[in-house]
Amino acid sequence: MLSRPSPITVVAAQMTQPADISERASFAGAIRGIPGVDGFEVPVANTVWNEDVEWISPQLALGGEHVLSLIGAFMDRRADGVGLASSNHDKRLEAINLVRTAHQYAEYIHQAGSGRIRDLIVYSAPTAEDPKIAGAWMRESMNRILSWDWHGINVVIEHCDSIRHDGSFEKGFLPIEEELDILDALSAPNTGIVVNWARSAIEGRSTQTPIEHVVLARERGWLRGITLSGVVPTTSDFGQPWADAHAPFSDAEGAAGEPSSLLNLSAAADFIRAAGNGVDFREVKVAVRRADADAAARIETNRHALSAITMASNHTDADRPS
Repeated sequence: MLSRPSPITVVAAQMTQPADISERASFAGAIRGIPGVDGFEVPVANTVWNEDVEWISPQLALGGEHVLSLIGAFMDRRADGVGLASSNHDKRLEAINLVRTAHQYAEYIHQAGSGRIRDLIVYSAPTAEDPKIAGAWMRESMNRILSWDWHGINVVIEHCDSIRHDGSFEKGFLPIEEELDILDALSAPNTGIVVNWARSAIEGRSTQTPIEHVVLARERGWLRGITLSGVVPTTSDFGQPWADAHAPFSDAEGAAGEPSSLLNLSAAADFIRAAGNGVDFREVKVAVRRADADAAARIETNRHALSAITMASNHTDADRPS
C-alpha cells in the first residue's frame, strides 16, 4: 500500500469570521498564526465564496496546504435538486460543473503562489429517497470527475446524515455504507471519505455514531479526513434540536463555546484517536452565534477546538513504549 503524507490541520475560518468583509483578511491571518494550523477549508462557488474570493485567494496563495468544499454550493441549490447523485441529467450536470469550477480554482491557486490544495470535498447530494438508485448516479458522476487530471488533489466525499424514517434529518444524503460501496467500485487512489463528528451524531442522535462511522470508514480503507464540528440536541442559539449548525465545544469558555453542545475536548480526542494517523486532513469547523463574541472570542473558539488535536496526539505518544 502507498504511504500517505502526514495529516494537515485546516480551519473553516469562514464559520467564525467577522461580518465586516474588510476585517476578514486580518482575521484569517490570526487563524493562520495559531500553532499547528496548516491552512484553511474554503467554500467554493457559493454565496460566501463570492464575498470572500478576492481576499481569500491571496491568503491561499501565500503558502500552506488547504481544502476546498462544495457543501455551500450544493446547499444553495438544494431546492432545485442539484447534486452528483441526482437522477435528473441536467441537475447532475450542473453539480459536475460546480466541481469543474473548484478544479479550475485549485489550478489558479497553484499557479498564483506556493499554496497547495490537498483535497476537494464533494457530497452525495441531493436528498436520496432511494439510496441504491442515487448511489448508481453518484458513482457515475464520481467516475467522470476522477477521470480529470487533478494534479495530486484528492476528491473526497464527506458523509452527511442520511434519511431518517421519522423525517427528522438535515441533509438526507446517502448512507455511509452506500458511499463506501461507491468508493469500492471506483477503486481510485485519489478519493475517499470524510467523517464529520456533528453530521454523524445528527444521523444517529448519538455521540457514539461518529466513532462508529470513523471506525467503519477506516476499516474499509477509505477514511481520508475528519471534521470537528459540534451539535446541540435542544433548541439553542444554533437553531432547532440537532441542527447542522457547526456548534462549538461545550467546554470552551464564554462566547467561544456553547454549553449545550455535545462535543467537548474529550469526545473530540476520542474521535481523532479512532481515526488514526492515516488521514489526509483534520479539520476544525465551529461557528460563533453570540452577539457579544469579539475577535478574541472568535479566535479562541478555533484555538480551543484545535487543542483537541494536541490532546489526542499527546495521549497517543504517551501510550507508545519507550
